[in-house]
Amino acid sequence: MNDTTVKMKLIQKFGIIGFIKLSTVRRKTYFIITDLKGNLIEDANIYLNEKIGDDKYKKRETAFSALKVFYSFLELVHIDNPQNLTNSDIRDLRLFLEGGKKEGSVGALIFGLDETIRHITTI
Repeated sequence: MNDTTVKMKLIQKFGIIGFIKLSTVRRKTYFIITDLKGNLIEDANIYLNEKIGDDKYKKRETAFSALKVFYSFLELVHIDNPQNLTNSDIRDLRLFLEGGKKEGSVGALIFGLDETIRHITTI
């Protein structure tokens, strides 16, 4: 290793895993959301597969995408229960969706990995 090599350290690892499974027996598409350890996110899965389980595929797919982003945000900011969201958390969620950043007392938290600008319909 030379002097110009920068050592990088993983500070935090977060995310949500989503996959789609087609049941050949019931002829139904299931949308599954888990955390990185493979634990099911019960509320999201009940909503996708029971509450709106009979709705059109596109509606369920849109909800699936939104819930993956939402639960990723909750994990990033260490919120265990979505019912505990504060107005400040909702503002941070909007920044997260817009790909913005939030200045803090120690540094800045940059929401998003690229310069993507999302349209209001996505947000």
